[in-house]
Amino acid sequence: MKLQIAIIVLVLIHFTVNADVQMSPELECCVETNSKLETQINNQALIISQLEGIKQELVLDNDTLMHSLKIAVENIKQEESEKGFDYISLIGALLGATISGGAVIFVFYLGHKADKKKESQGYIDFGEQIFVLLKNLVSNSEKQRDLINTYLKSIKENPHTHGNYGKISLNLFERAKSFDTTLVFKSFKELKLENTTYIKYYKSLDYLYGLYTLIDEDYRSHNSEVVTPLSNEFIKLRQQILDMSSIYLKNSKEKGEDSTDFYKFLNELIIKYYTSEKRPKGIIDIKYDVETIIRPLKEELIKDKYSGNSLANELIILAKRAGDYYQTILDQAKLFHKGLSSRMESINTTINELNEIKNNLSNKYAS
Repeated sequence: MKLQIAIIVLVLIHFTVNADVQMSPELECCVETNSKLETQINNQALIISQLEGIKQELVLDNDTLMHSLKIAVENIKQEESEKGFDYISLIGALLGATISGGAVIFVFYLGHKADKKKESQGYIDFGEQIFVLLKNLVSNSEKQRDLINTYLKSIKENPHTHGNYGKISLNLFERAKSFDTTLVFKSFKELKLENTTYIKYYKSLDYLYGLYTLIDEDYRSHNSEVVTPLSNEFIKLRQQILDMSSIYLKNSKEKGEDSTDFYKFLNELIIKYYTSEKRPKGIIDIKYDVETIIRPLKEELIKDKYSGNSLANELIILAKRAGDYYQTILDQAKLFHKGLSSRMESINTTINELNEIKNNLSNKYAS
């Protein structure tokens, strides 16, 4: 027993003495392995640090790619904590994450591109709706312009009347104005129309819609405030003249006083008024009344030979008042005609602008 202990002590002393001189192959292997392991660990830490930097520099707004890289890096860390560093595994994981993330980005890009194409087509389709509406709108605008010209001609020829006025519905204008302005702008932009097209489009719509509305209101106002009330007053005076004249003629004939100049003039005047072929049938025409009753009375009864005739004096006063009403109607009609005529040039210009936009759109949708 003592001998065995001694041998063991001698062996330990031998290894201790020769430790700095030479290591056994087994020990050298352990030391070398340990050194490589430390190097791998340091390299691993460096690469992981670089991956973290790369991750920050990659597309920051792509959540899918970032998520893939994050999972890959975490998996690498986990795997390396469980087993030694493996370059091939690392590269494979990174490539897999990059490819999968890139694939997702590519799919997203294709989807986004498809959405943009769909959105673009939507603007083009809406532009075609504007084109179809604009064709009808231009046509209606031209019709309304022609109706206004017809009305102007009628009140120039017969200023004492309401005139031959016609109007179209403004529903198409209201529909065009109800369109989403942003959608119209984007449609024009998608169709590559000039930037001023959008401004001209709405300026023309607003102008014509507002002007046609105003003309209709002015027409109604002119008739309700001028032509109709003044004509009614004129008709009352004219009827009063006829009634007074008829009573006088009847009484004078019964009395045998039908040989005076006043009686002959008045009797001839009344007969002509009722029997003339020019007398309108079924309608009231104050111009006819003026020409056959009012004007002859004023021209004849102003003579000195009737100065002492009380009825002649009353009739001439009524005739002058009726004549004043008639002249006021004519004057107001002339002013109205002048004002409306002055707007025709701007109406034509605006219609031409809309027609130009219509033609530009037509080129985009030519079959």
